[in-house]
Amino acid sequence: MVDIAVREPISHPTEAPVEGRYHVARAPIDSLPVIDFSAFTGNGSVAEKRATAAEIRAACTDLGFFYLSGHGLPDSHIPETFEWAYRFFALPAEIKMKVHSGLSDANRGYNPLPAEDFAKLPTGAPDYKETFDTCREMADGDPEWTTSFMGANQWPSDEDLPGFRAFMRQCLTLRLGLLRRLMQAIAVGLDLPETYFDAAHEYPGVTMRLLHHPSIDPETADETQWSVAQHADYGSLTILAQTHDGLQVMNAAGDWIGVPPVPGAFVVNVGNLLARWTNDLFLSSIHRVANLTGEARISTPMFLMPQGDFPIECIPTCCSAENPPHYPPTTSNETAAENIRQAKLRGRPVVTGQAAKRLGNG
Repeated sequence: MVDIAVREPISHPTEAPVEGRYHVARAPIDSLPVIDFSAFTGNGSVAEKRATAAEIRAACTDLGFFYLSGHGLPDSHIPETFEWAYRFFALPAEIKMKVHSGLSDANRGYNPLPAEDFAKLPTGAPDYKETFDTCREMADGDPEWTTSFMGANQWPSDEDLPGFRAFMRQCLTLRLGLLRRLMQAIAVGLDLPETYFDAAHEYPGVTMRLLHHPSIDPETADETQWSVAQHADYGSLTILAQTHDGLQVMNAAGDWIGVPPVPGAFVVNVGNLLARWTNDLFLSSIHRVANLTGEARISTPMFLMPQGDFPIECIPTCCSAENPPHYPPTTSNETAAENIRQAKLRGRPVVTGQAAKRLGNG
Protein backbone atom coordinates (compact mmCIF):
# COMPACT_ATOMS: atom_id res chain seq x y z
CA MET A 1 0.00 0.00 0.00
CA VAL A 2 1.08 3.55 -0.68
CA ASP A 3 2.29 5.32 2.44
CA ILE A 4 -0.74 7.21 3.76
CA ALA A 5 0.96 8.94 6.66
CA VAL A 6 0.22 12.65 6.81
CA ARG A 7 3.37 14.58 6.03
CA GLU A 8 4.50 16.56 9.05
CA PRO A 9 5.45 19.26 9.36
CA ILE A 10 3.63 20.75 6.39
CA SER A 11 5.76 23.43 4.82
CA HIS A 12 3.78 26.56 4.01
CA PRO A 13 4.90 29.47 1.83
CA THR A 14 4.63 32.88 3.39
CA GLU A 15 1.84 33.76 0.96
CA ALA A 16 -0.97 31.62 -0.45
CA PRO A 17 -0.05 30.08 -3.81
CA VAL A 18 -1.79 31.58 -6.82
CA GLU A 19 -3.10 29.26 -9.53
CA GLY A 20 -2.53 31.45 -12.55
CA ARG A 21 -4.86 29.48 -14.78
CA TYR A 22 -7.79 30.13 -12.48
CA HIS A 23 -6.97 33.52 -10.94
CA VAL A 24 -7.38 31.98 -7.50
CA ALA A 25 -5.17 32.19 -4.43
CA ARG A 26 -5.53 29.16 -2.17
CA ALA A 27 -4.18 28.87 1.36
CA PRO A 28 -2.52 25.45 1.91
CA ILE A 29 -4.39 24.83 5.16
CA ASP A 30 -3.45 21.81 7.26
CA SER A 31 -6.76 21.15 9.03
CA LEU A 32 -10.41 21.61 8.17
CA PRO A 33 -12.27 24.61 9.59
CA VAL A 34 -15.40 23.97 11.66
CA ILE A 35 -18.21 26.23 10.44
CA ASP A 36 -21.28 26.86 12.58
CA PHE A 37 -24.30 26.78 10.27
CA SER A 38 -26.91 27.85 12.82
CA ALA A 39 -27.45 31.21 11.10
CA PHE A 40 -29.09 29.29 8.24
CA THR A 41 -30.78 26.54 10.25
CA GLY A 42 -32.11 28.94 12.88
CA ASN A 43 -33.24 32.54 12.72
CA GLY A 44 -29.96 34.19 11.84
CA SER A 45 -29.89 37.81 10.76
CA VAL A 46 -28.86 38.87 7.27
CA ALA A 47 -25.47 39.91 8.65
CA GLU A 48 -24.99 36.57 10.43
CA LYS A 49 -25.88 34.65 7.26
CA ARG A 50 -23.43 36.71 5.22
CA ALA A 51 -20.66 36.05 7.76
CA THR A 52 -21.32 32.29 7.65
CA ALA A 53 -21.52 32.33 3.86
CA ALA A 54 -18.16 34.10 3.69
CA GLU A 55 -16.60 31.36 5.86
CA ILE A 56 -18.03 28.69 3.57
CA ARG A 57 -16.77 30.49 0.47
CA ALA A 58 -13.25 30.70 1.92
CA ALA A 59 -13.26 26.99 2.86
CA CYS A 60 -14.56 25.97 -0.58
CA THR A 61 -11.86 28.08 -2.25
CA ASP A 62 -8.89 26.97 -0.14
CA LEU A 63 -9.64 23.25 0.16
CA GLY A 64 -13.20 22.40 -0.86
CA PHE A 65 -13.66 20.61 2.50
CA PHE A 66 -14.94 21.78 5.88
CA TYR A 67 -16.74 20.54 8.99
CA LEU A 68 -20.32 21.69 9.54
CA SER A 69 -21.75 22.11 13.03
CA GLY A 70 -25.06 23.72 13.94
CA HIS A 71 -26.64 21.82 11.04
CA GLY A 72 -30.08 21.70 12.62
CA LEU A 73 -30.58 17.94 12.43
CA PRO A 74 -31.47 16.10 15.65
CA ASP A 75 -28.54 15.23 17.92
CA SER A 76 -29.50 11.57 17.58
CA HIS A 77 -29.44 11.59 13.78
CA ILE A 78 -25.76 10.84 13.12
CA PRO A 79 -25.30 8.10 15.78
CA GLU A 80 -28.59 6.46 14.81
CA THR A 81 -27.52 6.38 11.16
CA PHE A 82 -24.29 4.64 12.20
CA GLU A 83 -26.26 2.12 14.24
CA TRP A 84 -28.58 1.28 11.34
CA ALA A 85 -25.59 0.90 9.03
CA TYR A 86 -23.92 -1.53 11.44
CA ARG A 87 -27.17 -3.52 11.64
CA PHE A 88 -27.53 -3.71 7.87
CA PHE A 89 -23.96 -4.84 7.19
CA ALA A 90 -24.18 -7.42 9.99
CA LEU A 91 -27.04 -9.19 8.17
CA PRO A 92 -26.27 -12.59 6.64
CA ALA A 93 -24.93 -12.36 3.11
CA GLU A 94 -27.97 -14.10 1.64
CA ILE A 95 -30.25 -11.40 3.12
CA LYS A 96 -28.13 -8.54 1.78
CA MET A 97 -27.94 -10.16 -1.64
CA LYS A 98 -31.74 -9.98 -1.91
CA VAL A 99 -31.23 -6.25 -2.56
CA HIS A 100 -28.10 -6.50 -4.70
CA SER A 101 -27.62 -3.45 -6.92
CA GLY A 102 -27.54 -5.70 -9.98
CA LEU A 103 -31.27 -6.24 -9.48
CA SER A 104 -31.89 -2.49 -9.91
CA ASP A 105 -32.11 -0.53 -13.14
CA ALA A 106 -30.58 2.43 -11.32
CA ASN A 107 -27.79 0.70 -9.37
CA ARG A 108 -29.67 1.12 -6.09
CA GLY A 109 -28.95 -1.45 -3.41
CA TYR A 110 -26.15 -3.55 -2.00
CA ASN A 111 -22.63 -4.17 -3.30
CA PRO A 112 -20.51 -6.72 -1.41
CA LEU A 113 -16.84 -6.70 -0.51
CA PRO A 114 -14.50 -7.74 -3.32
CA ALA A 115 -13.85 -11.45 -3.49
CA GLU A 116 -10.75 -12.65 -1.66
CA ASP A 117 -9.37 -13.93 -4.97
CA PHE A 118 -10.15 -10.65 -6.74
CA ALA A 119 -8.88 -10.06 -10.23
CA LYS A 120 -6.55 -7.09 -10.10
CA LEU A 121 -7.77 -4.06 -12.02
CA PRO A 122 -5.50 -1.96 -14.25
CA THR A 123 -5.52 0.58 -11.44
CA GLY A 124 -4.76 -1.95 -8.70
CA ALA A 125 -6.82 -3.82 -6.11
CA PRO A 126 -10.54 -3.00 -5.97
CA ASP A 127 -11.65 -0.79 -3.10
CA TYR A 128 -12.09 -2.77 0.13
CA LYS A 129 -15.64 -1.78 1.00
CA GLU A 130 -19.24 -2.91 0.93
CA THR A 131 -22.00 -0.41 0.23
CA PHE A 132 -25.73 0.16 0.25
CA ASP A 133 -27.05 2.91 -2.03
CA THR A 134 -30.41 4.67 -2.04
CA CYS A 135 -31.70 7.75 -3.82
CA ARG A 136 -34.41 10.19 -2.83
CA GLU A 137 -37.85 8.69 -3.05
CA MET A 138 -39.58 9.79 -6.28
CA ALA A 139 -43.25 10.09 -7.12
CA ASP A 140 -44.80 9.19 -10.47
CA GLY A 141 -43.99 11.85 -13.03
CA ASP A 142 -40.73 12.91 -11.41
CA PRO A 143 -38.46 14.05 -14.27
CA GLU A 144 -35.49 12.16 -12.86
CA TRP A 145 -37.12 8.78 -13.58
CA THR A 146 -35.62 9.17 -17.05
CA THR A 147 -32.01 9.14 -15.84
CA SER A 148 -29.80 6.08 -15.68
CA PHE A 149 -28.86 6.46 -12.02
CA MET A 150 -32.12 7.50 -10.33
CA GLY A 151 -34.94 5.03 -9.85
CA ALA A 152 -36.78 2.87 -7.36
CA ASN A 153 -34.96 2.02 -4.15
CA GLN A 154 -34.50 -1.55 -2.97
CA TRP A 155 -35.08 -2.12 0.74
CA PRO A 156 -34.62 -5.11 3.00
CA SER A 157 -38.03 -6.36 4.07
CA ASP A 158 -39.37 -5.36 7.46
CA GLU A 159 -39.09 -9.02 8.36
CA ASP A 160 -35.35 -9.02 7.63
CA LEU A 161 -34.56 -5.60 9.15
CA PRO A 162 -37.58 -3.99 10.83
CA GLY A 163 -37.52 -0.19 10.93
CA PHE A 164 -34.63 0.25 8.50
CA ARG A 165 -36.68 1.45 5.52
CA ALA A 166 -38.61 4.01 7.60
CA PHE A 167 -35.45 5.41 9.17
CA MET A 168 -33.57 5.70 5.90
CA ARG A 169 -36.47 7.47 4.20
CA GLN A 170 -36.47 10.03 6.99
CA CYS A 171 -32.69 10.30 6.74
CA LEU A 172 -32.93 11.07 3.02
CA THR A 173 -35.47 13.83 3.66
CA LEU A 174 -33.49 15.45 6.48
CA ARG A 175 -30.18 15.44 4.64
CA LEU A 176 -31.65 16.71 1.38
CA GLY A 177 -33.10 19.65 3.26
CA LEU A 178 -29.68 20.38 4.75
CA LEU A 179 -27.96 20.16 1.36
CA ARG A 180 -30.44 22.61 -0.15
CA ARG A 181 -29.80 25.06 2.69
CA LEU A 182 -26.06 24.69 2.12
CA MET A 183 -26.52 25.59 -1.53
CA GLN A 184 -28.43 28.68 -0.42
CA ALA A 185 -25.51 29.68 1.80
CA ILE A 186 -23.12 29.14 -1.09
CA ALA A 187 -25.26 31.41 -3.25
CA VAL A 188 -25.03 34.17 -0.64
CA GLY A 189 -21.26 33.75 -0.48
CA LEU A 190 -21.07 34.16 -4.26
CA ASP A 191 -23.04 37.44 -4.14
CA LEU A 192 -26.10 35.79 -5.66
CA PRO A 193 -29.71 35.67 -4.49
CA GLU A 194 -30.16 33.06 -1.75
CA THR A 195 -32.51 31.09 -4.02
CA TYR A 196 -30.12 31.04 -7.01
CA PHE A 197 -29.50 27.26 -6.91
CA ASP A 198 -33.02 26.23 -5.83
CA ALA A 199 -34.32 25.48 -9.33
CA ALA A 200 -31.29 23.32 -10.15
CA HIS A 201 -31.95 21.15 -7.10
CA GLU A 202 -35.75 21.03 -7.18
CA TYR A 203 -35.59 17.47 -8.55
CA PRO A 204 -31.98 16.66 -7.71
CA GLY A 205 -29.92 13.60 -8.24
CA VAL A 206 -29.35 12.33 -4.70
CA THR A 207 -27.47 9.25 -3.53
CA MET A 208 -27.33 8.30 0.13
CA ARG A 209 -24.66 5.67 0.68
CA LEU A 210 -23.89 3.48 3.67
CA LEU A 211 -20.26 2.37 3.54
CA HIS A 212 -18.63 -0.39 5.58
CA HIS A 213 -14.84 -0.44 5.53
CA PRO A 214 -13.35 -3.44 7.35
CA SER A 215 -9.90 -2.67 8.67
CA ILE A 216 -7.02 -3.23 6.26
CA ASP A 217 -3.94 -5.08 7.51
CA PRO A 218 -0.99 -3.35 5.78
CA GLU A 219 1.19 -6.40 6.46
CA THR A 220 -0.96 -8.76 4.41
CA ALA A 221 -2.98 -6.54 2.05
CA ASP A 222 -2.15 -6.06 -1.60
CA GLU A 223 0.21 -3.12 -1.96
CA THR A 224 -2.37 -1.22 -4.05
CA GLN A 225 -5.23 -1.79 -1.59
CA TRP A 226 -7.35 1.16 -0.40
CA SER A 227 -10.67 1.41 1.37
CA VAL A 228 -11.53 4.05 -1.26
CA ALA A 229 -8.85 5.00 -3.78
CA GLN A 230 -8.11 8.64 -4.50
CA HIS A 231 -10.88 10.44 -6.37
CA ALA A 232 -12.89 13.64 -6.56
CA ASP A 233 -16.68 13.68 -6.19
CA TYR A 234 -18.82 14.31 -9.23
CA GLY A 235 -21.71 16.57 -8.26
CA SER A 236 -22.55 19.74 -6.36
CA LEU A 237 -21.89 18.88 -2.73
CA THR A 238 -21.28 15.87 -0.49
CA ILE A 239 -22.04 15.65 3.22
CA LEU A 240 -20.85 12.72 5.30
CA ALA A 241 -20.46 11.45 8.81
CA GLN A 242 -17.87 8.83 9.81
CA THR A 243 -17.10 6.67 12.81
CA HIS A 244 -13.30 6.35 12.52
CA ASP A 245 -10.17 7.91 11.05
CA GLY A 246 -9.08 7.05 7.53
CA LEU A 247 -10.26 9.92 5.33
CA GLN A 248 -7.59 12.21 3.86
CA VAL A 249 -7.74 15.14 1.44
CA MET A 250 -4.98 16.76 -0.62
CA ASN A 251 -4.52 20.46 0.10
CA ALA A 252 -3.38 23.21 -2.25
CA ALA A 253 0.26 22.50 -1.45
CA GLY A 254 -0.11 18.85 -2.49
CA ASP A 255 0.03 17.51 1.08
CA TRP A 256 -2.37 14.86 2.37
CA ILE A 257 -4.15 16.04 5.53
CA GLY A 258 -6.25 13.94 7.86
CA VAL A 259 -10.00 14.43 8.23
CA PRO A 260 -10.83 12.72 11.56
CA PRO A 261 -14.41 12.47 12.86
CA VAL A 262 -15.74 15.49 14.77
CA PRO A 263 -18.63 14.37 17.00
CA GLY A 264 -21.95 15.84 15.93
CA ALA A 265 -20.53 17.47 12.78
CA PHE A 266 -20.72 16.61 9.11
CA VAL A 267 -17.85 16.79 6.66
CA VAL A 268 -18.87 18.82 3.60
CA ASN A 269 -16.98 18.82 0.31
CA VAL A 270 -17.30 20.38 -3.13
CA GLY A 271 -17.90 18.20 -6.20
CA ASN A 272 -16.64 18.61 -9.74
CA LEU A 273 -19.84 20.15 -11.05
CA LEU A 274 -19.86 22.92 -8.45
CA ALA A 275 -16.18 23.60 -9.14
CA ARG A 276 -17.03 23.89 -12.82
CA TRP A 277 -20.09 26.04 -12.07
CA THR A 278 -17.89 28.50 -10.14
CA ASN A 279 -15.29 28.65 -12.92
CA ASP A 280 -12.79 26.84 -10.67
CA LEU A 281 -13.13 29.34 -7.85
CA PHE A 282 -14.19 26.41 -5.65
CA LEU A 283 -11.92 23.38 -5.35
CA SER A 284 -13.09 19.81 -5.87
CA SER A 285 -10.26 18.17 -3.98
CA ILE A 286 -8.82 14.70 -4.41
CA HIS A 287 -9.43 12.53 -1.36
CA ARG A 288 -9.02 8.89 -0.30
CA VAL A 289 -9.72 6.48 2.55
CA ALA A 290 -7.60 3.78 4.19
CA ASN A 291 -9.04 2.19 7.32
CA LEU A 292 -6.03 1.00 9.33
CA THR A 293 -7.72 1.38 12.73
CA GLY A 294 -8.21 -2.33 13.44
CA GLU A 295 -11.97 -1.74 13.70
CA ALA A 296 -14.90 -1.60 11.29
CA ARG A 297 -15.37 1.89 9.90
CA ILE A 298 -18.75 3.26 8.85
CA SER A 299 -19.19 6.29 6.61
CA THR A 300 -22.54 7.71 5.49
CA PRO A 301 -22.07 10.15 2.60
CA MET A 302 -24.91 11.80 0.73
CA PHE A 303 -24.19 13.18 -2.73
CA LEU A 304 -26.15 16.05 -4.29
CA MET A 305 -26.31 16.66 -8.03
CA PRO A 306 -28.42 19.14 -9.99
CA GLN A 307 -31.47 17.96 -11.86
CA GLY A 308 -30.18 15.87 -14.75
CA ASP A 309 -31.08 18.17 -17.63
CA PHE A 310 -30.46 21.45 -15.82
CA PRO A 311 -27.97 23.62 -17.77
CA ILE A 312 -24.68 24.14 -15.94
CA GLU A 313 -23.03 27.36 -17.10
CA CYS A 314 -20.47 29.64 -15.49
CA ILE A 315 -21.99 31.63 -12.63
CA PRO A 316 -22.04 35.33 -13.59
CA THR A 317 -20.21 36.43 -10.44
CA CYS A 318 -17.38 33.96 -11.14
CA CYS A 319 -16.18 35.29 -14.49
CA SER A 320 -15.11 38.55 -16.09
CA ALA A 321 -13.42 39.86 -19.21
CA GLU A 322 -10.07 39.01 -17.58
CA ASN A 323 -11.29 35.61 -16.35
CA PRO A 324 -13.74 34.24 -18.94
CA PRO A 325 -15.59 30.92 -18.54
CA HIS A 326 -13.21 27.96 -18.62
CA TYR A 327 -15.75 25.36 -19.73
CA PRO A 328 -18.62 25.09 -22.22
CA PRO A 329 -22.15 24.58 -20.90
CA THR A 330 -23.04 21.05 -19.79
CA THR A 331 -25.67 19.18 -17.81
CA SER A 332 -25.51 17.02 -14.73
CA ASN A 333 -26.50 13.94 -16.74
CA GLU A 334 -23.74 14.39 -19.31
CA THR A 335 -20.92 14.67 -16.80
CA ALA A 336 -22.22 12.15 -14.25
CA ALA A 337 -22.90 9.46 -16.81
CA GLU A 338 -19.35 9.61 -18.13
CA ASN A 339 -17.84 9.58 -14.63
CA ILE A 340 -19.98 6.61 -13.64
CA ARG A 341 -19.11 4.75 -16.85
CA GLN A 342 -15.40 5.24 -16.23
CA ALA A 343 -15.72 4.21 -12.60
CA LYS A 344 -17.45 0.95 -13.61
CA LEU A 345 -14.71 0.21 -16.12
CA ARG A 346 -11.98 0.90 -13.58
CA GLY A 347 -13.77 -0.67 -10.64
CA ARG A 348 -13.00 2.34 -8.46
CA PRO A 349 -13.78 6.05 -8.33
CA VAL A 350 -12.48 8.32 -11.04
CA VAL A 351 -10.05 11.19 -10.67
CA THR A 352 -11.14 13.45 -13.50
CA GLY A 353 -8.63 15.37 -15.57
CA GLN A 354 -10.20 18.54 -14.23
CA ALA A 355 -9.51 17.62 -10.61
CA ALA A 356 -6.03 16.30 -11.27
CA LYS A 357 -4.91 19.32 -13.29
CA ARG A 358 -6.22 21.71 -10.68
CA LEU A 359 -3.77 20.25 -8.18
CA GLY A 360 -0.92 20.02 -10.68
CA ASN A 361 -1.14 16.24 -10.94
CA GLY A 362 -2.47 15.88 -14.46
